[in-house]
Amino acid sequence: MKMKQAFRMLLGAGLAACAQAADLDFPIPLTVREPAGLARSDEPVTTGVPFAPGRLQPGDSLSLRAGGAAVPLQTRTLALWPDGSVKWVLLDFQASLAPKGVLDLELDKGKAARLPRGIRVKESSRTLTVDTGPLQVTLNRRGFDLFSSVRIDGKEALAKPAAALEITALDGKKRDSMKDLAKDFELKVMEEGPVRTVVRAIGEIQATKEHRLGFTCWYHFYAGRKFVRAFFTMRNLAGQTITHTDQKNTPDASFQKWLSGKPGNVTVSAVDLIVPTKRAGSFVIGGDRPHAGEPGTAPAKLYQDSSASWPWQAGDGKVFDLRLRANIEWMKQNAPDGRTR
Repeated sequence: MKMKQAFRMLLGAGLAACAQAADLDFPIPLTVREPAGLARSDEPVTTGVPFAPGRLQPGDSLSLRAGGAAVPLQTRTLALWPDGSVKWVLLDFQASLAPKGVLDLELDKGKAARLPRGIRVKESSRTLTVDTGPLQVTLNRRGFDLFSSVRIDGKEALAKPAAALEITALDGKKRDSMKDLAKDFELKVMEEGPVRTVVRAIGEIQATKEHRLGFTCWYHFYAGRKFVRAFFTMRNLAGQTITHTDQKNTPDASFQKWLSGKPGNVTVSAVDLIVPTKRAGSFVIGGDRPHAGEPGTAPAKLYQDSSASWPWQAGDGKVFDLRLRANIEWMKQNAPDGRTR
């Protein structure tokens, strides 16, 4: 007896899909749910689907339908079984749902529907431009400025490009990702498709006189959409991993001192990600408690104030965690005045 299994996906700040590989029959039912209570129009959906050995071959095409209507689909094979058949496939498509709505789809073998206009990429020795239709984003190959140009419906949304990553050392010296790159900077298209295109920026910056830090920015572009998702990560190139066990086994008051003394770890005053906004506009930073505001006409700076179990306590001055209080007291007595974040 063959088993038919449905996959359920959630639309929200991200997408969640959970399933086990099984001997699935075609067509495979997929379910998309909108949990946030927001109306969705052509919302990007990305998820993976597993297949049992021999069920899908690398040369097979997949198609998607909703209520009998073809849905444009982008696919990419993620993994193969030892016999060469497909184990996992990544799906990209767009879905429209009412608040708290549910959309049922069917994944089947066959040629996928195509978008009237997919994403277009143009590369040169100096820049890389991604065109989703209403949005054109230009990225700089000579240094990292996050966005060199962002045009929405033909209008430029950014001020003059500036360095996007700025690091302030303990002595107050500022270094940025345009003039202080410590290694060749690379901008590369990692996945190019009509529905979703992914670009990676990777490089290293001279953070202090002695130390370099690495950074990576992943850009996700979606056909027909006026936004781009950027995932930015800093990397310590020589530091040692700090575990929860390390924290538990180190006395509260000496933890920060112990951490700073680990070989390769870098201590700086601030790390800022700068967005050179051209005109006043609103912004929303998501999370458990979204924050909304107005950046004004000056460049907007994003920085991580805190992390783990101590978010915002230090910034608000309302410290209730005894470990954090002990660390703050140690910092007051032992850290240079420039160490602010």
